[in-house]
Parts: sequence; C-alpha cells; structure tokens
Amino acid sequence: MLFELLSTQPQLLDAKLLLDNLQRFVQDDPPLTIRVLTALARKRKEAFTEALLKLADNIQLTVNSLEVVYGISMLVIIDQTFLDVYVAKWFHTCVELDAAPKKRNIRLICKFVIELIKKGIFDFSKKQELWLHYCTQFGNFGNIKDLKDLITRNGK
Repeated sequence: MLFELLSTQPQLLDAKLLLDNLQRFVQDDPPLTIRVLTALARKRKEAFTEALLKLADNIQLTVNSLEVVYGISMLVIIDQTFLDVYVAKWFHTCVELDAAPKKRNIRLICKFVIELIKKGIFDFSKKQELWLHYCTQFGNFGNIKDLKDLITRNGK
C-alpha cells in the first residue's frame, strides 16, 4: 500500500526509506519499483541519482534487477556510469560461476545489453575494449557472439 502510494505521489517519498529498502523493493515487486523510480526520476532527480548510486553499489544481480534496470531505462534517461557498473558487475560475477549458471547469466546480460544498444540507451564506445574483453572471455557462452558482433560492427 505504501509503495503504491509512493509510485503515484513521489513527493511523499523519503529518500532514506527508499535507499534503505531498495534491494527488497527490487526483489519483491519489480513493476512497482520501476514506477516508483521513474516517478522519482521525473520529480526528484537528485533522489533518483542517489537511488541509482545506491543500487549500483549494492545490487543483487537477479532477473528482477534486470527487469527494473531495463524498465526504468526505457522510461527515463539513466546515467551511463550506472549502466557501465551494472553490466560490468554481471560479467565479473559470471567469471566465478559454474558452467550452467554462467551460460544462463551470460545469455541474460547479453540480451539485455544488445537490446539497450539497439535502442541507443547503452553507449559501449568509451569502454569498447572492456566489453570486447568480456566477449572474448565468455566466447563459448550464451549469445556472446551476437554481442561481440554488434559491438564490433557499431564500433567502426
């Protein structure tokens, strides 16, 4: 109830309440989290930026967090630094996974990044070498080849 109220009236949002509970919100109700963060971005830009920084520092890399980041990136402009940190954390985490979960996670993050690149939301150009390094490192997993081809093609 409180969360729904905040999504329609973000001026009532206490930034500390959001920041302290953001991980739980992301995991418990991604669609509502998207609405609240989008409303926050539109009405309280500083609090939105602070929420993104908190999210980048402490984010749990789950399908729910992918849904939230993708959802808000379709509705408001997200700082490229946040996207860089978020995507790099996914790839870095995949290094330590066993083959089956690694393949699934690589597939998910590649689809996510490919979609953001195609929509002009994710700018890989400043860190192209890093993204190509990850593509080379995970060359046998998921749809990493599609991501590498897209980066190589668009980087010329």
